Amino acid sequence: MVFTFNLKVKVAEQEVFEALDQVVLCAAGFGIDDEQQNLLRLSLEELLLNVCHHSGLPSSAVVDVALVLRDGVLRLTITDSGPSFDPLALAAPDLDLPIEQRQIGGLGIHFVRSTSARCAWQRLDGCNVVEVDWIIAC
Repeated sequence: MVFTFNLKVKVAEQEVFEALDQVVLCAAGFGIDDEQQNLLRLSLEELLLNVCHHSGLPSSAVVDVALVLRDGVLRLTITDSGPSFDPLALAAPDLDLPIEQRQIGGLGIHFVRSTSARCAWQRLDGCNVVEVDWIIAC
C-alpha cells in the first residue's frame, strides 16, 4: 500500500510551523512511530527554514512538500523555485573542533544527513528538489 500527502507552504516562518504540525499528523496517520515523526519534523523544519532564510524568495512564494510511504521507505520531497542551491554540497561540520572554533551553519543539514537513509538534491525544471528517505520498520 502507498500513502501520499502533499502540501503547499508559503515561504514564511509562521506558515512553516503550521505545516510541520500538518505533516506530523499525516505521518501519524500513516502509522509512523513517534521517534520517526520527531526526525521528520526536525528535518522538515531545517529544510523549510533554510528556504525561508536563504533562498531570497518572497514570503508569498510557495514550496511544495510531499510525503510518500511506500515499501517501508518514507520519502520527504521539498521543491522550491529559488536560485539553484544544493544544501547537500556543504561540507559536514567538524564536530571534533571546540564549538568556538567551528564555522557557523551546517549543523541542520548534518542532522538531516545523519538521521536519514538517503538525501539527494537536483535542479529540475528550474526548481531545487531535495529528497530525504528514511527506512521505516513495518
